[in-house]
Amino acid sequence: MDFRDFGAVPIFDTKEQELEWQRQEEEKLLAEERKLGRPLTTPLNELPNQKKSIQIKTLRGGDLVGKRIWLVDQFVALGAVVLLAAEKGAGKTALLLRLIEAVCKGGLFMNQLSTKKAKVLLIQCDEPEEDTYSKLRRMGLSGEICDVVWLEETLDLKWLQKQIDKGIYFLIILDSATKGLASDNCEVIDTGFTRKLYKIGRMFAKAKVSGIITTHLNQPIDKKERQTITAHDVAGLSTIGNAISDLWGLVRVPQKQDLFRLICLGKRNCTINTLWEIDGNEEDYSFDLVKVGVNDLLPTERKKLRDRIFDYLKEAGCYCHPRSIAAGLSPISEEETVRRYLSDMYSEGLVKRKKVNVGMGRPKYEYAIE
Repeated sequence: MDFRDFGAVPIFDTKEQELEWQRQEEEKLLAEERKLGRPLTTPLNELPNQKKSIQIKTLRGGDLVGKRIWLVDQFVALGAVVLLAAEKGAGKTALLLRLIEAVCKGGLFMNQLSTKKAKVLLIQCDEPEEDTYSKLRRMGLSGEICDVVWLEETLDLKWLQKQIDKGIYFLIILDSATKGLASDNCEVIDTGFTRKLYKIGRMFAKAKVSGIITTHLNQPIDKKERQTITAHDVAGLSTIGNAISDLWGLVRVPQKQDLFRLICLGKRNCTINTLWEIDGNEEDYSFDLVKVGVNDLLPTERKKLRDRIFDYLKEAGCYCHPRSIAAGLSPISEEETVRRYLSDMYSEGLVKRKKVNVGMGRPKYEYAIE
């Protein structure tokens, strides 16, 4: 018995021995092919193309690409997947139903955030049908609201792709990831779970469909009521964190059961540590955004300031520095606030900019309307 009995190539002392072995192997192969009446190997150029070819494209920048479009202002960007994390019973499902109501009508979410009118698909895995209808009754919602599926098994991604391909949904909500994507052999902390989220993210981004996926929080170490929420509180974040576009956390403020905090925990579109304080009403599951951070403006006031900045640039008809814009507004605004809003407006494709040569230090920009 030698190496050939195990399908391996023996080690040769000389080149002549190697060539002789190759000749003998080829003769054996030809003899076997003559016996069977067919070839045992397939030429490389006749092999079936089992994998898609890899295409190399040119990456081009510029003002015409990469514009951010909000489906729900400052919360859900078009084509992005938002992971909304909260404890069970924290009000996330009721909050999402109010968001669905706003998007389907093109109205304000939490009486502050503007939305683009769009058709919504809700995939509900976290509560039974009866509970959802009970919430709708308390909310005073009637008539057609959105399309919904109550799912009792793991979400079939092929089925999800078919819904996306219909081209009628611009927002798909999965409540929740734990029930809809996990299974007996694939838990939240497993890499297989992360691969599912990555695939969903690519599906949504390619079709320019937004997604919201809910998930749960880890139990507090001290088992006390949460005062706030961090990224480390999110169950399975070490595996799923990089598979989503934005991460938000919802927490009910202790001793103030009608007060909630919605906090941006990071990623691509939302500004990390953005904190929204929300008044909730248990009587009708309504929500009102009442405070933003420490000194920031409410979204409706923010929109008014952005409109004033835009009008100033339109009237000026040229590139302007944030300092001169801030001083020229009525009432006068802070330069840093104007600079931050101009940066957001540039990301959304509302204004253009050019770099100003100021020597050392961070780059300075002047802005004009598109």
